[in-house]
Amino acid sequence: MTKKTLLIILLIIIFIALDVVFYVFFFQNRDSLTTSGPKSPDSIFPTSDNRPLDDSETDNLKNKSANDQTSSSTKVEPTSENGDSLSGTSWSNLLAISLGSFKIGTTTQTFILDKPSGNIFAYGPDGLKRLTNTTFPGVEEVIWGMDKNGLRLILRRSSSGLFNNASGLVKLGSTTEVGELQTNPLSDNLLSFAVSPTKDRLFVLNGRQGGIDGYVADFNLNNRRTIFSSALSEWLVSWPNQTYIALQTKPAADVPGFLFFLNVNNSSLSPVIRNVEGLSALVGPDANKIIYSRGALNSVSTYLYDYKQDKSLRLSISTLPEKCLWAKTGETVFCAVPKNTIAANYPDDWYQGKIQFSDNLWSIDASNGNVTLITDSQNLGDLINLSHNEDQNQILAIDRNTKKVRVIPLKNQSL
Repeated sequence: MTKKTLLIILLIIIFIALDVVFYVFFFQNRDSLTTSGPKSPDSIFPTSDNRPLDDSETDNLKNKSANDQTSSSTKVEPTSENGDSLSGTSWSNLLAISLGSFKIGTTTQTFILDKPSGNIFAYGPDGLKRLTNTTFPGVEEVIWGMDKNGLRLILRRSSSGLFNNASGLVKLGSTTEVGELQTNPLSDNLLSFAVSPTKDRLFVLNGRQGGIDGYVADFNLNNRRTIFSSALSEWLVSWPNQTYIALQTKPAADVPGFLFFLNVNNSSLSPVIRNVEGLSALVGPDANKIIYSRGALNSVSTYLYDYKQDKSLRLSISTLPEKCLWAKTGETVFCAVPKNTIAANYPDDWYQGKIQFSDNLWSIDASNGNVTLITDSQNLGDLINLSHNEDQNQILAIDRNTKKVRVIPLKNQSL
């Protein structure tokens, strides 16, 4: 046998051996290669089946589940005054922009609007429930109301320095069903809104060339009745009782401020507080007692004013009326009061976010100005938009810095 023949035989043996090895490897492992998927706990790169969902996808899945099941309102509880859960579940994903408390039938509900989504929640004896899944983001101001059709709202979003306005309606049916926020655009010329004590009417300042007009209307802005006109357009408005609307010049440090009462019935205008620098005011439900502050460089002072007697009493606490709330009886004022007053230009620096507070909650006796500390929690934050849930005997407020809702029990408080 020649060397050439031996070499050919050797090569044939090698090829046969390689074929055997390939056959054993491929066909013995074919099932595992073709049927086994990625092991998600050990996968480094997530596949379409196991990758983490982003926030928008998570929300879409939640919304789809709500629509499929027709009942997906989840009962959770708000954080307590120290930031903990009231029942083990926190509002960790809720960034509130506005609160409003009033009775629906015989039960007091606190309504909350979530800023990122525009979803609306209701908090009452049964906890927190989602009322809507409608996306309406970017809201910066809400006016809450009610009429025979359901929950009414005015929603305001800013754009290029102007407000875009919309009216909103949520029909309140079954408490377990997630509903829809129905909205209609309104004119951008609507500068300010105030809701009546009965929550079913609005006072609206409408901008025009050369000034403004003020009219009373329903939440659809129908049945209008003009009761005010002015060449000045910079007004803050509120509607503390059935007879009077409060008109206040916008506060600015070292600038004299004025407060007027506008009579809803006869359109008469009466001066109430005059020439107070940096004036900010909150009128009580009897339109007689008023909490107001005087702002200046490095300081702010707070007063209780009696309109009928024309007397002011300086309080032993210092805060801004934007951080206060009158009880419906008019006998008590609740105020978030900074633990330490910061040297600043008041109220401008606080409005502009240049300073932040850490607050305690106090009550003020409107008959004599005596103050009582309700809580000295370390975690309340810089509180705004105070709201009183009477059935729960709680004050709810929003931490201006984090947008988290704080819930503060009222223990043995005279209202």
